[in-house]
Amino acid sequence: MARYPSRRGGRRRRRSSRIAEQGQQQQGQQEQGQQETLLPIDQELFENSVNVPPPAQLTLPLVIEYQQQLSTIETQSRDANFKVAAALATSNVMDRIISRFERNMENNFRLVNTRLNDMNTNLNRFQLENRFAENRRRVALQLPPLQVPFIVGERPDNLPVVNTVADVSELNRDQIVEYLTGYGVDFDPNADDTDLRRLLMLTVGF
Repeated sequence: MARYPSRRGGRRRRRSSRIAEQGQQQQGQQEQGQQETLLPIDQELFENSVNVPPPAQLTLPLVIEYQQQLSTIETQSRDANFKVAAALATSNVMDRIISRFERNMENNFRLVNTRLNDMNTNLNRFQLENRFAENRRRVALQLPPLQVPFIVGERPDNLPVVNTVADVSELNRDQIVEYLTGYGVDFDPNADDTDLRRLLMLTVGF
């Protein structure tokens, strides 16, 4: 004998389904009510310097959205500040590198100039010694000596020309010192005139 579903069981299932739907609707209404509830927040708190508009209503979702906008702008601002700081740091490093390079180049130029001056001095001394040697040979042959040019500065026009021993004998102390200095000769500034005069004669080859 066939059995048919009980009418009572079907009614129970339909009643349970309606109760579940009503529960979901009530929960949704409660959540919607919570979302639309205005929060007790002072409107002045939403004033900011980055031009983010305040929420249209002080509901929880809109306030959270406002906070997220502020957080995004703050993050972007930090990133921008970091980029600027990095650029400044890079610029300072480059400035230090360029300054160090310029100092090194300047030092190298000074070193080159010093070496060139030393070479010129050595060359002038070599030419001076050759002129002194030539004068000694000319004096031995009873020929007039050659004028010896200064290697330090230029010989003043008012300084008497020295071609003979007599010319040296007629020089005063200041003139002798000027000749010795122009020839780059080391001498004792406290030496007497006779010693200085003798040193000058030996220098020019008399």
